[in-house]
This record gives sequence, structure tokens and C-alpha cells, in this order.
Amino acid sequence: MKKENDYRNFKYKIEIDENGSVYSVLPEDYEDCTEDKFMIVNLCASILEHAYESIDFDEINEFVEVENEKDVQNDVKGLGDAIEYLSGVAFSMGEILKHEMEIDSNIKQLIGAESIGVTSKNKENDSYDIAVKNVGERNALPNVNIISGDNIYKRIEGFRVYVKTTRKIYELQGGTTNKHWKIVG
Repeated sequence: MKKENDYRNFKYKIEIDENGSVYSVLPEDYEDCTEDKFMIVNLCASILEHAYESIDFDEINEFVEVENEKDVQNDVKGLGDAIEYLSGVAFSMGEILKHEMEIDSNIKQLIGAESIGVTSKNKENDSYDIAVKNVGERNALPNVNIISGDNIYKRIEGFRVYVKTTRKIYELQGGTTNKHWKIVG
């Protein structure tokens, strides 16, 4: 499962408070977005994990005075705890994001995009759910977790795929296997 989101331009400012601490500020016109929150928490966890994995404990022990060794061990343990906590939060946020995307696509697949005004930001046409390069790519689509734009689709009857090489729209009719693809446009 893969989703690339390059249509949002995430903007922020870095400021310094009266105590000299650096912090970030979102613009006043920022639109709340679950994807942004997930990205930030997930990036924090990944960056901290990378930093944690690159710690050379032997090198640290050479430069730490004996009375401070316990403090360093506590700091390293605290970093490990922070990574574990942030990873858990990122996982939970990822599940929420996935659930939101599934709900959006389920609604779209069940009642139709036109009737509720749902569109996907990376599609040329709302008469199909996703576009693929060729029939082989269409046939290789998994049963679940098919990401396109802001939606996660699954193979259900009525699922529509535009195949670029044939310039045709195929729909699953009477089942969900490859033998059930029918040309509809």
C-alpha cells in the first residue's frame, strides 16, 4: 500500500520565544488535516529512531565522567521511551487515516461520486475509481488496500478502472476476480 501526497503545500514558520526556545507556528489559514498530523508524528518517531540507532555507547562512555554515567543512561532510556511512545501514536494515527480513507472510498463506491460530490485530487475523470497503465496492472490489483488519491479501494462489484493503454474503462460485474472485468466506457 502506497500513497504519495504532493498536492498539499505544508507551510509553517519557525519562531523563538522569550526564553530563547525554538518552536514552529502554523499559518492562520491552515486547514486541519489528519494526514499532516500523521506525517509529523511519524517523521518525529523515524528521526528519533534513526538518531537512537546511531548512538555509539562506547564513544559516549569514554567522554562521560563516572558520576554522570547514570544521567546519560537515563537520557538514552528516555529517548528509547519517547520513540516507543511516538511510534505507538503514529501507528494509531495511521489507522485513523486509513479508516478515513476507507470510509470516503466506501461511500464513493456504494453511492457514486457524482451523487455526493466526492472527487479525488489526482484523477482526470470521476467516471472511474482509479487509473492504471495496462491490463496487467489492472489484473494485479489486490483485493483490498488499493490506494488512489485520497481513497483506499477494495475490489467490489462496480469498482471501475481506467486502463491507459486501451483507453477503456473496465468495471467489475458479477464478481471480483479478473474474469469479471467488463468494458463500460
